[in-house]
Amino acid sequence: MPEEIRDSDARAVENPITDMFKLSEDVYTLIPEMKKMILYSYFYFGSTLLILLGFILVFLVAANVFGVLILLLMFIIGILSLLLLRKLNRFIKYFSIRHSAIKAVYEEQETDIPSGADPAERIITYLSRRDPLLKKIIQQNHLKRNYTIKTGSGSYTFDLLAFKKPSLRSILFGGGDTGYSLFVKVMHAYPTLMQVLEFDAAVTKGCKSLGLVPTRAIILVSGAKNELDDATYETIFTSPIVVRHGLLMSERYLCSVQIVAEGPDGKYDFIPFIPMA
Repeated sequence: MPEEIRDSDARAVENPITDMFKLSEDVYTLIPEMKKMILYSYFYFGSTLLILLGFILVFLVAANVFGVLILLLMFIIGILSLLLLRKLNRFIKYFSIRHSAIKAVYEEQETDIPSGADPAERIITYLSRRDPLLKKIIQQNHLKRNYTIKTGSGSYTFDLLAFKKPSLRSILFGGGDTGYSLFVKVMHAYPTLMQVLEFDAAVTKGCKSLGLVPTRAIILVSGAKNELDDATYETIFTSPIVVRHGLLMSERYLCSVQIVAEGPDGKYDFIPFIPMA
């Protein structure tokens, strides 16, 4: 644990907002060590459960009922400990991403709209300047314009689709390199709730049909005369796109629909703001 955390009085507060950021930063520096501890704990509990299972079989053959019950109780406690450890690991992952996102948003200053022939070209220029992976994907000609997918009884056309296929490990077990996917739909008015839900369903269908994990899903608004209604705003923040990925062991991945509007002041307006980090 860092020296300043050990020796400071946790009750002493100077500026609540600044101290909250500092506290978050202090916890963030401990994440690599915590990940190692969780990995070691996984190995310990896993090997212990295998040993207990072996002893349970031996006691069963020896017809030692009392021994079997004690070992079975220990085995159940071990399983519950693994489940709690998995929850802790998920929280640490969430905290790490959340902290990086908040810090990136806090430091982000440049939101000027670049030059381009149309809204789609302008947004891809803006994003690729900040995202080296997307820039590489474009250089490899993995950027599609006007890409159409089938959605049950009909079809849905994305103005932009950029993607990088996941690794074999990710395809089988859901972890590892999950690749990249960017879905963009251009609209000339702020979307209704039904349009957002339709876009959500199309992205989900596109990810499943192409074997992708959703990274960014953008509704790009250009020249809007209306305003975003409250129900749509609430849905965007509370109902992200959910895709399960992995054939043998699946993982659940979330991706918020993001509305990016071209403002009359020559800057982008983001709902919500999702940084490149």
